[in-house]
This record gives sequence, C-alpha cells and structure tokens, in this order.
Amino acid sequence: MNKRKISLLLILFLILSISKPSYADAQDYYTSKDRLLINNALQEISRQSFNSSMTTYRAKLFMHHFTSKTTNYEKVSNAHYPRSQGSDGTYSSNYLPSQGCLHYAEFVSNTMYGYSPDQIYPEEETGRITEKGIKKFIQRQAQAGEHMRIDYIHSLIFISSDDSGFYTLQYYGDNEDPFFSYWTYKDFANRLNYLGSDFWIYNSDNSINGSKQTNK
Repeated sequence: MNKRKISLLLILFLILSISKPSYADAQDYYTSKDRLLINNALQEISRQSFNSSMTTYRAKLFMHHFTSKTTNYEKVSNAHYPRSQGSDGTYSSNYLPSQGCLHYAEFVSNTMYGYSPDQIYPEEETGRITEKGIKKFIQRQAQAGEHMRIDYIHSLIFISSDDSGFYTLQYYGDNEDPFFSYWTYKDFANRLNYLGSDFWIYNSDNSINGSKQTNK
C-alpha cells in the first residue's frame, strides 16, 4: 500500500471514528463502521499465509461475516457457569470465558480454528517494545481470526495489517456491540509499554506470513 493511500485511510478513520469507553485513551485506536474501510481490511488478508485447514478465501468470508454481524452478538449464560455461550445468530460456541473481551475473542477464534493453547510472543522484552519490533512480529505471525492478548488487560481479534498498523475486532461486554478498529504500530507499542504487560498471539495457524505455505 503506498503512503498516499495510507494517509487517506487514516484521515477517513479520524473523520468517521467513534470513541469507545475502554482501558485505552481514545487516541490509541480508530473505530469506524464505514464499509469501504472494512472491505480494505479484508483485502489485506491476501498478504497472509495459511497452512492449516484455513485458506485466504475462507478467512475473508469469516471476517466479512464477523464484521457484518456485530449487532447480532449475544453472550448467554448456560449450565457451565462461570463459562457462557456466545452466538451471532449464525455461529455459536458454548464453553467461553465470562469476561467480555476474552469471551468474544475466543468465540471468533474457536469458530474459525478451534481451540489453540499455543502462544507466541514478540522477541522484544516486555516494557521495551518498539514500533519496528511490534510491526515485524504482527506482520510475520498474525493471521485473520487469531486471538491477540494483552495479559490481564484486554483481548483483540486480528483481521489484517498494512504498513502503518493493523485492523482488529474488539468487545467490551454486555452493553457494547463488538466493533471494528485500527491501531497504528506506534500507538500499540506505546500502550504496551505504558501497561507493562506481556503480549502474545494464540497461534491458531502457525504459518509465517510471506512464506510459500499460502492456501488460497
């Protein structure tokens, strides 16, 4: 993506952004319901590699669904308290954590990949994360639908990345719908260092982006 296109996208995010209450300051990420921006994020999935049963085409279909069905999402109590069920009217998962962000992240990742206990971490030391380091880590390791975790703080669903940052889905619980968001690498690195928390990705698909293992 060229610099002019990146700048235009960031301007559109600023114009269309709607701040959400969260642990993060409003300027940490941009949010939008604009379908043009969301579709751009889906197209960026083509830059990723897959070597599980997932393919680029299926990942795009899943993420189109999840970015379109945010207002349909429900967290429902069940017989497995404190675990609960999540459903968006098409997909459901029955044994999820009760916490809002963690609950939704596991709903999406479990739907796409099944449960994955494997965790991968940035090479840089916690509290000393750089913009360059987090960019390299995310662009190499993250695939659409994977669960990104800031320890004890927040969970995100990864969609895709570009040269300036990355797109996610977030959820904060019963009174908020899941929402689409964009983080710059600089802001995300600054937030991780401010929090001093470990950050990892649940490695549902263990391929390396840019490898020859791409499943179309």
